[in-house]
Amino acid sequence: MGRSARMMWITAAAALGMLFSAAPASAADVTVVTYINGLVAGSGKSYNYSTMVQACDVRADNLGVRTEYVTALGLEDSVGDANGSADGCGSERPADGASIDKLRVCAGSGTAHCSPWKRGY
Repeated sequence: MGRSARMMWITAAAALGMLFSAAPASAADVTVVTYINGLVAGSGKSYNYSTMVQACDVRADNLGVRTEYVTALGLEDSVGDANGSADGCGSERPADGASIDKLRVCAGSGTAHCSPWKRGY
């Protein structure tokens, strides 16, 4: 086998190795959005391999936004965006240390403006 053919095989093998050994993304596992009158009211997400949960209020409507979640161990909890639609979001790690199993985002009190439940991974 010639030198150029050998280099081609080495390059191809290295490229395949990088392709199959890439680390999985961890930026945002799942993002959920809720709407009021067709406009986005807020969003929530599970991230960091489903070990963190976040709530973001995006409208200055005084309703507030919370992300409700259930962990793999059955803990039911929620996190809100304490500063309303100002910059920044509310986030937390579940108290039981388990991953997020499912989540939904709600605007206002009650469940009238909640997104459907979505898997957290």
